[in-house]
Amino acid sequence: MAVNLISTNEKITTIHKEYCKACELCIHHCPQKILYLDSSINTLGHHPVAVKNPDKCTACGNCALMCPDMAITLEEVNSNDRKIDEG
Repeated sequence: MAVNLISTNEKITTIHKEYCKACELCIHHCPQKILYLDSSINTLGHHPVAVKNPDKCTACGNCALMCPDMAITLEEVNSNDRKIDEG
């Protein structure tokens, strides 16, 4: 299960919850302070990172850069491809 966030600068930040080991590095390095550990448990037995207020995400990439397991990715998209998928 992944959560995609859209920001106004044409980038998608994707959190791959099944890869998250709850190290919290992304949480501590998010300048918007919108990441937190979810109450659900992934297949690794960890509480994966989740997003509150996804509209405040600026897609700065700090979370993806800090994630040691590449559970968070950042990619550029066309403005025509913009969508939000929380499934």
